Amino acid sequence: MSLLTRILPSRTHALAWLLLALFFAFGLFDHSLWSSNDTREGAMIREMVREGVWVTPVFNGQSYLEKPPLLHWTGVVLCKVFGRVNEGLVRLPAALYGFGALWIIGLWARDLGRERAGVVAAFLCATSLLYFEYSRIVLTDTALAFMVVLSLYLFWKAYTA
Repeated sequence: MSLLTRILPSRTHALAWLLLALFFAFGLFDHSLWSSNDTREGAMIREMVREGVWVTPVFNGQSYLEKPPLLHWTGVVLCKVFGRVNEGLVRLPAALYGFGALWIIGLWARDLGRERAGVVAAFLCATSLLYFEYSRIVLTDTALAFMVVLSLYLFWKAYTA
């Protein structure tokens, strides 16, 4: 069994995951930063890109050590790859981490149950209003959720191997 057929066993599952990805991407690039968290985190990413500071996020010229920098690093990499800093690219890491956590939840649920269980579990999590909202604003919570789900899944895989 190839890796692709293990991850997407049928066209229906591939279509479901594509719809879920479009659901997460819809409207991501069409509005400005809204909340104070969005603007603060976005300003840190912009300042990290402009100043070339990679170790710690910088806000108003001072190191910001209150949150882990994984989301900021991902945002800086995306801004460097696309050659500019804009609202959508600043929000994109949260959406990618949110979708990645759904993917792992889907794999885990499928490993525990039937093939359809993974897609259903991911859709149930994705349609949770708070999870969907947090995956669309610039907060470090989605990166944390992704890492927690990934570590628990890998622990479970190693434990049951």
